[in-house]
Amino acid sequence: GGGAVDIGASGTATTIKGTFNVDEAATFDNSVAITNDLTVNGGDIDMSSSNSNTFKLKASQATALDFKHGSTSVMKLDTTNTASSSTSTGAVIVTGGVGVSGQVTSGTVATVGDLTVGGGDIIASSTSSAINVFATTTGKTSLGGGAVDIGASGTATTIKGTFNVDEA
Repeated sequence: GGGAVDIGASGTATTIKGTFNVDEAATFDNSVAITNDLTVNGGDIDMSSSNSNTFKLKASQATALDFKHGSTSVMKLDTTNTASSSTSTGAVIVTGGVGVSGQVTSGTVATVGDLTVGGGDIIASSTSSAINVFATTTGKTSLGGGAVDIGASGTATTIKGTFNVDEA
């Protein structure tokens, strides 16, 4: 027929043995449990409805959500709040570049390689805040390969420790 069809009864399990194919949209009024993989062939997983937009991860899994391109992991979300100590550890691991068009706020920023800045300044949150660059470094610190300005005109510049000048 051309009308609605009810299969099963409320509160009881309905089992379909074999492949189940739906040609048009399907609506689930309650939770859906999938025991094996979920494959989406085209289309989107859309969480933009007026329902909750929460994507929950099982906290007991070390790598709860792993985004892959083919078999290569491109981003992992770790629900254990693991601190990062290398390029392959931490709560969020991204194997490619990361572009951020807005502000990034962090308690501490650590890099295991070079820090490249495309111009700009290191700016304190207020003009009276002290900024310590290389505060805990005891090894040799080199500042650039060209001219270096230290201090500002009309302000005192203090050098603590021995001051050596190799050239005039």
